[in-house]
Amino acid sequence: MAVAAAPGADGAHAEVLRMNTPALGLTFDRIGALPDDERPAWQAYLERSQAQMKADRAALAAEL
Repeated sequence: MAVAAAPGADGAHAEVLRMNTPALGLTFDRIGALPDDERPAWQAYLERSQAQMKADRAALAAEL
């Protein structure tokens, strides 16, 4: 009775072609490195995002 070898059982390994790098978080420090004309929009976005996160956490805490 013949038994077929499992794929990759011969010791061959796949080559890693690329590595995904994690995205960097948006911070006021990173916004500070942007050109002057781009900063206000990103600062407003981050402030809105932080306020929404605070509201979301408060709503979830109120449910407990």
